[in-house]
Amino acid sequence: MNKTTINQKAQFFYALFQKIPIAMRITLLLLFVLAFQLQAEQIYSQDTKISLDMKNASIEKVLQAIEEKSDYYFLYNSKLIDVDRTVSVRVKNAAISAVLDELFKSENVEFEVQGSQIILSPKEMYSQITAVAEAVQQQKKTISGTVIDAAGQPIIGANIIEVGTTNGTVTDMDGNFSLSVEPDATIRISYIGYLEQNINTAGQSAFNITLLEDTQALEEVVVVGYGTRRAGELTTSISTIQASTIQQMPIVEASEALRAASGVTILKSNTPGDGASVRIRGLGTINDNNPLWVIDGVPGGSVSPNNIESITVLKDAASQAIYGARAANGVILVTTKTGRLNQKVQVNVSVKSGISQNSNYYDLLNTREYGELLWLEAKNDGVPPNHPLYGDGPTPDIPEYIFPPRGQNVDHSLYDDKMIHEDGDDTYLIMKANKEGTDWLREISHNAPYTDISLDLSGGGQSTSYAFQLGYLSEEGILKFTGFDRYNLRSNVTSKPFKWLEIGERLGVTYTQRQGFRDNNSESSAISWAYRMQPIVPVYDIAGNYAGTRAPGTGNGRNPLFLLDTNQNDKDKRMNISGNAYVKLTPIEGLSFQSLFGIDYTPRHYRNIDYVEKAYSERGTYDNLSEETSFGMLWNWTNTVEYRRLFNNAHDFTFLVGTEAIDYSYNFVN
Repeated sequence: MNKTTINQKAQFFYALFQKIPIAMRITLLLLFVLAFQLQAEQIYSQDTKISLDMKNASIEKVLQAIEEKSDYYFLYNSKLIDVDRTVSVRVKNAAISAVLDELFKSENVEFEVQGSQIILSPKEMYSQITAVAEAVQQQKKTISGTVIDAAGQPIIGANIIEVGTTNGTVTDMDGNFSLSVEPDATIRISYIGYLEQNINTAGQSAFNITLLEDTQALEEVVVVGYGTRRAGELTTSISTIQASTIQQMPIVEASEALRAASGVTILKSNTPGDGASVRIRGLGTINDNNPLWVIDGVPGGSVSPNNIESITVLKDAASQAIYGARAANGVILVTTKTGRLNQKVQVNVSVKSGISQNSNYYDLLNTREYGELLWLEAKNDGVPPNHPLYGDGPTPDIPEYIFPPRGQNVDHSLYDDKMIHEDGDDTYLIMKANKEGTDWLREISHNAPYTDISLDLSGGGQSTSYAFQLGYLSEEGILKFTGFDRYNLRSNVTSKPFKWLEIGERLGVTYTQRQGFRDNNSESSAISWAYRMQPIVPVYDIAGNYAGTRAPGTGNGRNPLFLLDTNQNDKDKRMNISGNAYVKLTPIEGLSFQSLFGIDYTPRHYRNIDYVEKAYSERGTYDNLSEETSFGMLWNWTNTVEYRRLFNNAHDFTFLVGTEAIDYSYNFVN
């Protein structure tokens, strides 16, 4: 074949290639690359070469050498495979399979290559296991069937599980399934919104299964924006938490109940009485990410977990839209407990008592470890180590005293805790080194008791229902010298004097008092100071006063126990009055008019005393007292018209229109 003929064929194939669409060309190229890679991998897995020269080495060492020189790694049971036997291996560019054949030629060992894994097993056991597996498989039977609903439509993705095992499958697009089970197995068929079924398969292999709707779940009434809906009607993303779930939780604040809601993240406070930080589907802004709380139709307010009937979390844009920009971070709707018509008087008393404690602690460095860290830091910087407390030797030296720094035979009579404006000269705070290391987190925490008592009275007649609740909570903080007390009263009354008229009120009064150091989840909190304090600093100086970072080389941390102790008389008192009164008219079936007026009033008084921490490296001069009084008042007036009608027992039509006016004012004196 001459050169001209070759060029003509090349031009022909090039012109033909040009006519292929670009998408097809790219696909062909990717398929070629993939085929090349698969072929390369197949060749590699079969023909990988290796060189070894090892004398009197254990098989375990030989296997490790193969792992180091290849991309393979070995899986085996050392109790079944003798890897302590010594061998001598000298090969050059030999296949790994040949090396393994040589290693185990006198042993009853089977090896199998699976990808990058080489599995070693005894030959006899391998054959036994294979035989048993085949026998078991032969004993099983294969069942098949179809899962449909009451209307005869296939249910896609229904779960079919062999009871008592993890063996299972799901139905396909046509509702069909196939599964290998034991001869007398029982299978469980389940799907969200439908009742579960258990079916025994003995003597049968084909099944036609009809799942019935779980009407109780679908008929459950869920509170949504400015109304209620049955759970089966909802297409938006919401989560609900019922009173029965809340009562089982060891919580003292309503926001902590949201741990039971999907898509909601909560960060529990480390100070008693403070609500958890709630985030619905992550962070939506660099500013305020708190969701909107609505209690009995009133934005804001305060409620005890014992008073809650249900919580609904609105998580997506469709469910939140009715609340506008206020709902950018989600909406949490709280409904409080009410009585029932024609219900006898019921009195419930609940007493909960327990202890809160830390489940774990930070694993912080001790004094010697911290010194070694400083020496390692100096080594990495290429400078000789030198520290005012640990010295300048080849290893860190823990001193007897940190103030005076590295002091010896210190005269304790020189101790002075008076500042210069008090006695004319500065303090001389003698502090011994804690040679073992201060565990600051354990120093500031303790087992904290709490008591929660509630009294509920509910009932109803033919036209009126009522519920009254009293509650008291006392909680000590896990951090020492902190605490929280709450007193709450709630009154819910609904009356329907006429068929077309309903009136009611929801009123809650809560008084709370928080005491102690309140900084939470910030750099100035006691937890933050605890892990920033060096372990060489003791809790107390030689006179029993609080020690601190006046000693050189100890940073600028504050003694967290000093902060907790000296702030134990700080008080944060507040009263919250939240509730509503409403009128609802139903002139004809399906049509209702409702007018609701709500208030949320919160007066607050806060007192904080800051004492000078004399052992603090950046201390002030004088103690100070700060007090703040504030008043917050919100009212809302909501008017809605709703029309609901069911057509042909199949089509549910709902029309809702309304207006809402809100006013909020806040005043404070500091």
